[in-house]
Amino acid sequence: MIFDIRESLDTDAIEAYLDRVMERNAALRVGITTGVFDMTHAYHTLYLKRCKGRCDLLVVGVDADHLVAAVKGPDRPIMNEQLRSLGVDSLKPVDFTFILNDLEDLSLAARLFRRAHVLLFKNQAFVGAGAPEKVVGLEHGAELVIVPDLEVLTSTTEIIASVQRRVSTDAG
Repeated sequence: MIFDIRESLDTDAIEAYLDRVMERNAALRVGITTGVFDMTHAYHTLYLKRCKGRCDLLVVGVDADHLVAAVKGPDRPIMNEQLRSLGVDSLKPVDFTFILNDLEDLSLAARLFRRAHVLLFKNQAFVGAGAPEKVVGLEHGAELVIVPDLEVLTSTTEIIASVQRRVSTDAG
């Protein structure tokens, strides 16, 4: 289900759903992760499967177009945030999807699911990128979980570069 983290009708529906689920499972574990998910590929799916293996419900924030362009450059994303959200939401491990417009949205997600045991998933590359103890969402009692990278990890950026190399080789 794709929901708007800032829309009360959506968040009210999720809270009602949590009430029903937590009646049956008081130890509910909700995992939250975020990412670009541009041109979703097998390694995205493997990462999400690894996250889902550690929780009961998996919530994925898909980075908004403006965030992607700021980090990846003006030619990205390849697909807009609505298409990327739809693609991520259709993946088997994913239970809920929202568009992450800023870090406050991650905090709102952690707060929305705080009645459950919330796990904030980050990939291994995140550890070297900053101070893990300052992760947004931890202020709501969430637990940070680092998901180890796979040795064969390929990023969307690497896939795009490979396609560009092949096209330029074929054209030359």
